[in-house]
Amino acid sequence: MGKEVILTTKGFSLIYLLTQRRGQLANYENILKKFWKDEDDAIYTRINYHICKIRKDISKDINNKSRYIKKIGDIFKTAPR
Repeated sequence: MGKEVILTTKGFSLIYLLTQRRGQLANYENILKKFWKDEDDAIYTRINYHICKIRKDISKDINNKSRYIKKIGDIFKTAPR
């Protein structure tokens, strides 16, 4: 839609990583090692938090128009296990 979305550094890095693997699954373990390798409290919920925040930031910037909400959810899909 040509609008600028302001993201956190982690959010941007996560988007960048996932776009490099477009159409492929990105393993939670690999993401944790890439972004939180030096932290003892690196857990899966951190990844989910950032994905939810990215979705929220995008939806906020498009004014929550209902026709786009589903598309935003389709940008990043999570697959259990």
